[in-house]
Amino acid sequence: MNDEAVIAIAQHCRRLEWLSLFGIVNITDVSVDELAKPGRCGRVLLAVDVHGCCNIKRQKFDDLKELFPKLNCFTLHS
Repeated sequence: MNDEAVIAIAQHCRRLEWLSLFGIVNITDVSVDELAKPGRCGRVLLAVDVHGCCNIKRQKFDDLKELFPKLNCFTLHS
């Protein structure tokens, strides 16, 4: 899986509330940006798990909360 797959999810799964991308190293901040675009699932996402996604650089929950207003659970790589 890569950014293109997440873009497809963001475009077609607009009511998605929980997304686990656990351990997928080919995903970058491009995926996060696509999920957050207007009309995509970012407005309804409650939880995002990107543990092990070492190419996602956003590490602060507060930054992501701005992109995903309903987010209450975010897991990032350690």
